[in-house]
Amino acid sequence: MGTALSGPIGRHSLKERFIPSGVFGKSPNVALPPTPYLVAERHLRPVGKDCLVAFGGNLYSVPARKVRPRQLVEIRATKSQVMLHSTVADASGETLLAVEKQSSASGWGA
Repeated sequence: MGTALSGPIGRHSLKERFIPSGVFGKSPNVALPPTPYLVAERHLRPVGKDCLVAFGGNLYSVPARKVRPRQLVEIRATKSQVMLHSTVADASGETLLAVEKQSSASGWGA
């Protein structure tokens, strides 16, 4: 008795059944989205008692009236900006605390 994967299955071989002929020779007609996808790294960091959050060798500030020391905030970092979000929404459902330009250099003198 042969194995289930050898030989034809019904009228089609496995190759014909799972890979229709001519599929790899054609280019797909898929349009790109109108705006590029936003790719962001996401991290959790604690807020310092001076309302600063350390990320990537830099310090980013968050509003003192919206956070407390040692509270975790979510950082969403893209190539050009850093967005700081609260992990709990406020009364209006908003989580965004601050948006700052991504700093490529770390340290005071850079």
